[in-house]
Amino acid sequence: MFAGFVSPHKQDGGAERVDLWGKDLYAHLTDLYENRARFCIMLVSQYYAAKLWTIQERRAMQARAFSEQREYILPVRLDGVARRL
Repeated sequence: MFAGFVSPHKQDGGAERVDLWGKDLYAHLTDLYENRARFCIMLVSQYYAAKLWTIQERRAMQARAFSEQREYILPVRLDGVARRL
């Protein structure tokens, strides 16, 4: 299991593979979205909108976006459901 993200700590700016096995995902992903990622690409679909976990993901992303007041969340709508988020 892994999550890809662009790390501000990598010299080449490439994607970094992150091992999530056994980690506290709430703490790890909140830290990732709020503190470590340069941008978040949110792939939004009807399935994304229906999951409880994604509410926490959006909150973490929005906390960063609101504090920095810049474009941080890059949404990609995969179906017509994103209008309801």
